[in-house]
Amino acid sequence: MGKRERVKTMNSKELRKMSKGELVDRILELDVVIEKLQVRVEELQVELDNREVRIEEAGNLAEAALQVNGVVEAAQKAADQYLTNVKSLNEKTTAKCHQLEADTKKRCDDMELATKQKCEAMECETESKINARWSEFTQKVDRYLEARGDLTEILKFTIDKNEE
Repeated sequence: MGKRERVKTMNSKELRKMSKGELVDRILELDVVIEKLQVRVEELQVELDNREVRIEEAGNLAEAALQVNGVVEAAQKAADQYLTNVKSLNEKTTAKCHQLEADTKKRCDDMELATKQKCEAMECETESKINARWSEFTQKVDRYLEARGDLTEILKFTIDKNEE
Protein backbone atom coordinates (compact mmCIF):
# COMPACT_ATOMS: atom_id res chain seq x y z
CA MET A 1 0.00 0.00 0.00
CA GLY A 2 1.24 3.44 -0.94
CA LYS A 3 2.00 6.27 1.48
CA ARG A 4 -0.67 8.57 0.05
CA GLU A 5 -3.50 6.14 0.08
CA ARG A 6 -3.91 4.21 3.21
CA VAL A 7 -6.78 1.87 3.09
CA LYS A 8 -8.24 1.20 6.40
CA THR A 9 -7.98 -2.44 7.12
CA MET A 10 -11.01 -3.94 8.63
CA ASN A 11 -11.64 -7.19 10.28
CA SER A 12 -14.51 -9.41 9.23
CA LYS A 13 -16.72 -8.25 12.12
CA GLU A 14 -16.57 -4.62 10.93
CA LEU A 15 -17.27 -5.69 7.36
CA ARG A 16 -20.45 -7.54 8.46
CA LYS A 17 -21.75 -4.44 10.14
CA MET A 18 -21.53 -2.45 6.89
CA SER A 19 -24.42 -1.98 4.57
CA LYS A 20 -24.36 -3.18 0.97
CA GLY A 21 -23.85 0.36 -0.30
CA GLU A 22 -20.93 0.89 2.05
CA LEU A 23 -19.46 -2.43 0.96
CA VAL A 24 -19.80 -1.46 -2.72
CA ASP A 25 -18.15 1.88 -1.96
CA ARG A 26 -15.43 0.04 -0.11
CA ILE A 27 -14.93 -2.37 -3.03
CA LEU A 28 -14.76 0.58 -5.47
CA GLU A 29 -12.20 2.28 -3.26
CA LEU A 30 -10.18 -0.93 -3.15
CA ASP A 31 -10.48 -1.29 -6.95
CA VAL A 32 -9.03 2.23 -7.36
CA VAL A 33 -6.24 1.39 -4.96
CA ILE A 34 -5.58 -1.90 -6.78
CA GLU A 35 -5.44 -0.10 -10.13
CA LYS A 36 -3.02 2.46 -8.72
CA LEU A 37 -0.94 -0.31 -7.24
CA GLN A 38 -0.92 -2.18 -10.54
CA VAL A 39 0.24 1.01 -12.34
CA ARG A 40 2.93 1.44 -9.70
CA VAL A 41 3.95 -2.21 -10.07
CA GLU A 42 4.24 -1.72 -13.83
CA GLU A 43 6.32 1.45 -13.32
CA LEU A 44 8.56 -0.37 -10.89
CA GLN A 45 8.83 -3.30 -13.28
CA VAL A 46 9.90 -0.92 -16.10
CA GLU A 47 12.42 0.71 -13.77
CA LEU A 48 13.72 -2.71 -12.74
CA ASP A 49 14.00 -3.80 -16.38
CA ASN A 50 15.86 -0.58 -17.18
CA ARG A 51 18.23 -1.21 -14.30
CA GLU A 52 18.79 -4.76 -15.48
CA VAL A 53 19.46 -3.49 -19.00
CA ARG A 54 21.89 -0.92 -17.62
CA ILE A 55 23.57 -3.56 -15.49
CA GLU A 56 23.69 -5.89 -18.47
CA GLU A 57 25.02 -3.10 -20.69
CA ALA A 58 27.58 -2.21 -18.06
CA GLY A 59 28.59 -5.84 -17.96
CA ASN A 60 28.74 -5.92 -21.74
CA LEU A 61 30.72 -2.68 -21.78
CA ALA A 62 33.10 -4.05 -19.20
CA GLU A 63 33.47 -7.24 -21.23
CA ALA A 64 33.91 -5.20 -24.40
CA ALA A 65 36.53 -3.04 -22.69
CA LEU A 66 38.36 -6.17 -21.57
CA GLN A 67 38.12 -7.60 -25.07
CA VAL A 68 39.34 -4.34 -26.60
CA ASN A 69 42.18 -4.29 -24.10
CA GLY A 70 42.98 -7.85 -25.09
CA VAL A 71 42.92 -6.91 -28.77
CA VAL A 72 45.10 -3.87 -28.09
CA GLU A 73 47.53 -5.96 -26.08
CA ALA A 74 47.67 -8.59 -28.82
CA ALA A 75 48.19 -5.87 -31.43
CA GLN A 76 50.95 -4.31 -29.30
CA LYS A 77 52.63 -7.71 -28.91
CA ALA A 78 52.37 -8.28 -32.66
CA ALA A 79 53.80 -4.82 -33.35
CA ASP A 80 56.64 -5.40 -30.87
CA GLN A 81 57.39 -8.77 -32.46
CA TYR A 82 57.32 -7.19 -35.92
CA LEU A 83 59.76 -4.47 -34.83
CA THR A 84 62.03 -7.06 -33.24
CA ASN A 85 61.99 -9.08 -36.46
CA VAL A 86 62.69 -5.96 -38.55
CA LYS A 87 65.61 -4.97 -36.30
CA SER A 88 67.01 -8.51 -36.41
CA LEU A 89 66.66 -8.66 -40.19
CA ASN A 90 68.26 -5.21 -40.49
CA GLU A 91 71.22 -6.32 -38.36
CA LYS A 92 71.62 -9.51 -40.41
CA THR A 93 71.37 -7.56 -43.67
CA THR A 94 73.90 -4.98 -42.44
CA ALA A 95 76.31 -7.74 -41.40
CA LYS A 96 75.85 -9.47 -44.76
CA CYS A 97 76.47 -6.17 -46.61
CA HIS A 98 79.66 -5.57 -44.62
CA GLN A 99 80.82 -9.12 -45.37
CA LEU A 100 80.03 -8.72 -49.09
CA GLU A 101 81.83 -5.38 -49.13
CA ALA A 102 84.90 -6.91 -47.48
CA ASP A 103 84.83 -9.87 -49.90
CA THR A 104 84.46 -7.54 -52.89
CA LYS A 105 87.34 -5.34 -51.68
CA LYS A 106 89.57 -8.39 -51.27
CA ARG A 107 88.66 -9.64 -54.75
CA CYS A 108 89.34 -6.17 -56.21
CA ASP A 109 92.70 -5.99 -54.41
CA ASP A 110 93.58 -9.48 -55.66
CA MET A 111 92.56 -8.57 -59.23
CA GLU A 112 94.54 -5.32 -59.04
CA LEU A 113 97.63 -7.20 -57.85
CA ALA A 114 97.21 -9.81 -60.59
CA THR A 115 96.81 -7.05 -63.20
CA LYS A 116 99.95 -5.27 -61.95
CA GLN A 117 101.86 -8.53 -62.11
CA LYS A 118 100.62 -9.17 -65.66
CA CYS A 119 101.54 -5.63 -66.68
CA GLU A 120 105.03 -6.00 -65.21
CA ALA A 121 105.45 -9.33 -66.99
CA MET A 122 104.24 -7.76 -70.26
CA GLU A 123 106.65 -4.83 -69.77
CA CYS A 124 109.53 -7.24 -69.19
CA GLU A 125 108.53 -9.29 -72.22
CA THR A 126 108.16 -6.17 -74.35
CA GLU A 127 111.51 -4.82 -73.11
CA SER A 128 113.13 -8.17 -73.97
CA LYS A 129 111.59 -8.13 -77.45
CA ILE A 130 112.68 -4.51 -78.00
CA ASN A 131 116.22 -5.32 -76.84
CA ALA A 132 116.33 -8.42 -79.03
CA ARG A 133 115.09 -6.51 -82.06
CA TRP A 134 117.43 -3.58 -81.36
CA SER A 135 120.32 -5.98 -81.09
CA GLU A 136 119.26 -7.64 -84.32
CA PHE A 137 118.86 -4.24 -86.02
CA THR A 138 122.25 -3.07 -84.77
CA GLN A 139 123.91 -6.24 -86.06
CA LYS A 140 122.30 -5.83 -89.46
CA VAL A 141 123.33 -2.16 -89.66
CA ASP A 142 126.87 -3.04 -88.58
CA ARG A 143 127.11 -5.80 -91.26
CA TYR A 144 125.68 -3.44 -93.85
CA LEU A 145 128.11 -0.70 -92.88
CA GLU A 146 131.01 -3.13 -92.99
CA ALA A 147 129.96 -4.18 -96.42
CA ARG A 148 129.75 -0.55 -97.47
CA GLY A 149 132.79 1.12 -95.91
CA ASP A 150 132.23 4.41 -97.74
CA LEU A 151 128.90 4.89 -95.93
CA THR A 152 130.63 4.62 -92.55
CA GLU A 153 132.80 7.63 -93.40
CA ILE A 154 129.79 9.66 -94.54
CA LEU A 155 127.83 8.78 -91.38
CA LYS A 156 130.74 9.67 -89.09
CA PHE A 157 131.15 13.00 -90.86
CA THR A 158 127.41 13.74 -90.58
CA ILE A 159 127.29 12.75 -86.90
CA ASP A 160 130.33 14.87 -86.07
CA LYS A 161 128.87 17.84 -87.88
CA ASN A 162 125.53 17.56 -85.98
CA GLU A 163 127.28 17.35 -82.65
CA GLU A 164 129.06 20.63 -83.17
